[in-house]
Amino acid sequence: MKGPKITKKRLISVSPFTVVAAVAFVLLGYGFTLISYAVVLLIHEFAHAIAAERLGYELTSVRVMPYGVAIGGKFDCLRPGHEIIIAAAGPAANLLCWIVAAGVWWFVPETYGATQLIAEASFFTAALNLLPVYPLDGGRVLHGLLSLRLRPETVDRIIFAVGVSVGSLLVAACIFLIVTGANFTYATLCVFIAASLPLSPGKGGYERIYSMAASAKRLRRGLRVREIMVEENATLLFLYKQLRADCYTRFVLADGAMNSVAVITETELDGMISQFPASEKAISVAKSLGI
Repeated sequence: MKGPKITKKRLISVSPFTVVAAVAFVLLGYGFTLISYAVVLLIHEFAHAIAAERLGYELTSVRVMPYGVAIGGKFDCLRPGHEIIIAAAGPAANLLCWIVAAGVWWFVPETYGATQLIAEASFFTAALNLLPVYPLDGGRVLHGLLSLRLRPETVDRIIFAVGVSVGSLLVAACIFLIVTGANFTYATLCVFIAASLPLSPGKGGYERIYSMAASAKRLRRGLRVREIMVEENATLLFLYKQLRADCYTRFVLADGAMNSVAVITETELDGMISQFPASEKAISVAKSLGI
């Protein structure tokens, strides 16, 4: 009998503000600018996803906003250090693109016209997403840093206070820019960001690919035990992806001659994935723990 099929959902939502901004860009003749930002946001998103996967998580909720990509989710299962790394990966990738473009300009000035839009979009997206408020990456980094030392309730209160404060400043900046006529574009951007701050991040975000949290419930139903032989150089992440909710798994690590060199149970693997990078080789971790 086959076990229940476990599916993984990936939700990418586009804010209505983004649609309005995209239509406005095209109508005003800024189609190339729109394409540049789309490329930059794809780089931003891939950086988040790659960082998450290497740490043993998958990205399940992404909100595309006019000023960048906002990651949804409550992050309850995310280790603070991992949250910081994953959230910072997007802006870091954009800043790297900006630095590369600047380097190209320095050595080949003739490329300035072709790369200017990408460079500007990269820097602008990175800078805005680093604002220390939810649902932006800067808010995720702040949440992770605070979670290293403070209780979740305290962290939530601080995050809320920072969001309200920054939102108030953005509204004030919007009014000032409109009244003075200094820059209507930035005024509009302030409205977009301020409007997004109180939005619920929704369900999803980053979640562990598998969790032992429901182990007691699984045992009450009865579990089949299965054994899988894998090469000794397999990573923790590779093993983690083989786990299933309808059975208990034991991994036999084998050398090239199919000889068993170590055995890792599902319970041991869950402990390993919480202590070591998911990209670590399972055999190395097993030896370090004396398994």
